[in-house]
Amino acid sequence: MGQEVWIRKDRGGNQVRLVDRRGVEITEEVNHSAKVTLQRQLEEIVGKFVLADSEGEELPLIQTLLDGIAIKDGARVETIHLGPIKNTTIAASGTVSTDVDLGGHFSHLLIQIPTIDSANVSLQVALDPGGTFQALGSAVYAAGTGAKNNTFKLGGWRYIKVVTSAAQTSGAVLFLVQGVTY
Repeated sequence: MGQEVWIRKDRGGNQVRLVDRRGVEITEEVNHSAKVTLQRQLEEIVGKFVLADSEGEELPLIQTLLDGIAIKDGARVETIHLGPIKNTTIAASGTVSTDVDLGGHFSHLLIQIPTIDSANVSLQVALDPGGTFQALGSAVYAAGTGAKNNTFKLGGWRYIKVVTSAAQTSGAVLFLVQGVTY
């Protein structure tokens, strides 16, 4: 069975102390336990993140939130959400890959471009799987003969195809893609 905790106010009524049955103050122990539990639950919900001051020194997350330390302009919380790595193929003599469901709506697309016949690489996007794919205007990369990695701004699209500006006459080419939001 757990320990009994008593709440006592000081004479002025402004200070609350937690004490055990014998009158021994345990406020700090209870606060620490609550902070550890809160931190663990918060990380399970939103993921791990770190607050830092203007000098880059890490601030204790829960204590910072409890103390109400202001997070000023210029502070930013970064979370990165990575989707699964998917593959898509442009057939021999083709220019458009098979369609890919990235598994979610992402702000950016990481792409691993294999060795290709010299071409620009771009993207097509659609609202639905098997839907009408159209060029994503901002997504064009001068890949040359490939063997490169690139990041495209995706803007939340989920269904994509990879397009090359020249037919891939050397054979089928396999691209690796991954959605990411940061």
